[in-house]
Amino acid sequence: MYNRIKIIFIFFIIFIPMKASPQVGQPDTRENIAIYSFDKSDNISEDEILIVVEAIRHELIQSEQFKVLGRDKMDEIMAEQKLHLSGICDESNCDVEIGKILSVEKIIGGSLRKVGNLYVLSARIYDVESGQILMSVRETHEGTIQQLLTITVKKVANTLTGGKVSVRNSSDIYVNSEPIGATIYVDGTPIGFVTPYTVQGISAGTHTVRVESGKLVAEEQVYLVKNELARIKLKLKERSYNLRVFSQPENASVFFEGTKIGKTPLDYKLPPTVKDSVVIEIRTPNYEIERVVIPIEDNLILRYNSILRPAGSLVIKNVKSKNDVQGKVFLDGQRVAKIPYKNENLPLGKHTIRVTGSQYDEDYIHEIVVTLDEREFILKPYFEKKRSSVNVLSNPSESVVYLDGTFQGTSPVEINNVEWGNHEIKVKREGFHTYKNKFNLNQDGP
Repeated sequence: MYNRIKIIFIFFIIFIPMKASPQVGQPDTRENIAIYSFDKSDNISEDEILIVVEAIRHELIQSEQFKVLGRDKMDEIMAEQKLHLSGICDESNCDVEIGKILSVEKIIGGSLRKVGNLYVLSARIYDVESGQILMSVRETHEGTIQQLLTITVKKVANTLTGGKVSVRNSSDIYVNSEPIGATIYVDGTPIGFVTPYTVQGISAGTHTVRVESGKLVAEEQVYLVKNELARIKLKLKERSYNLRVFSQPENASVFFEGTKIGKTPLDYKLPPTVKDSVVIEIRTPNYEIERVVIPIEDNLILRYNSILRPAGSLVIKNVKSKNDVQGKVFLDGQRVAKIPYKNENLPLGKHTIRVTGSQYDEDYIHEIVVTLDEREFILKPYFEKKRSSVNVLSNPSESVVYLDGTFQGTSPVEINNVEWGNHEIKVKREGFHTYKNKFNLNQDGP
């Protein structure tokens, strides 16, 4: 009993998948169909009609709704039959007669005509045995032959197969203007038509639509949803430019020609004096200042998205020396300000700070390294006096020498490490008059 159950169980594991597969053990019940040829108007070339027919055949094959007879096989059959249609079939039954010769159940006939920029594509499915029209479709397209192949052909094939063809992944946009008759541009590319007009076959997503008529112009950003028709109406005005600035992080200050014009995200109407480009600065604490030149070109809306780089902050406090000096600040060799000084946009890396002292003070020099971990620096400069040596000689020698009242030895004597500035020297010797003199010690000496 156990073995019998085991054998039956294994049999069903093998048998069920074979039965479920449409490719194995099942006859192909799809009907044979052929597309032989389409009529055309005189202003359509043989190549264009051939491309359209082949495009429909391709879509039918992809739908897997019919067994589609290939073009090479059809040509082979027709050559063997040596059929000359003239005099054998008229316009009403020619497609059906060809279907009989090709031994298919259904055949597709149709036409492609063009009036101005308007294409009219028609297609019909005939039942070969009865000669009846089973399905008819007619689509119009205003635009290029390339757009017709990617949009209209899919619509026709979708109808013929009962919705088995994925129509497209694109959208249309109806563009109108006030006044009408304006040239249409999509993403800066001229479409070749004027308003009102439906631009077809645009990929889903955000696009910039601009219309121009003489000195008048208008522009708008439009978000297109896949397979849907969007409508916009633009009011033409004299040409002007808007500046739109975005930043990460947000709320950064934007400067134009040295003047703050707002914070991000920013929408700012530029003055009419702007010509070729716009120079802006984007600033926010603890991030580097970004300076950018934005060319105007053809866009009415100038967009810039800034990703600011982290930076550090530097504060140099004011220090009053004996001479009440406020030093000049040099950052990496470039003079930037006087103390007190604050910089909230110091780039990462190594920097040298120099603050000048008075005439008698040494410059304050300090190096810092700004990193992501250490980004805030507060400096309080201190100024050391410049110092020099003073040599004192006297006649007669061995006289007692005082500097600022402090005994220094007997002459000749060299007094080292004397601060720059005003001093008094006094030299004494018994039996001689005392020598006193005030002097200023600087780079030129006493």
